[in-house]
Amino acid sequence: MTFTLSKVDGGTRLQLVHSGFVLPKNDTAYRNMSEGWKTVVKRLDTVVAEEASSQTLH
Repeated sequence: MTFTLSKVDGGTRLQLVHSGFVLPKNDTAYRNMSEGWKTVVKRLDTVVAEEASSQTLH
């Protein structure tokens, strides 16, 4: 897995590359991971906001 962060106007861009799948042997894992990452990435803004909020309380 490779995570790349790049500065962009108004924030940060995240590029996530999850490689190493051998298709068709790992087709099921590839499909499941692809869907799973979509869910994780959609939640990142919520997780970051929660972390920032908890940091201001200390």
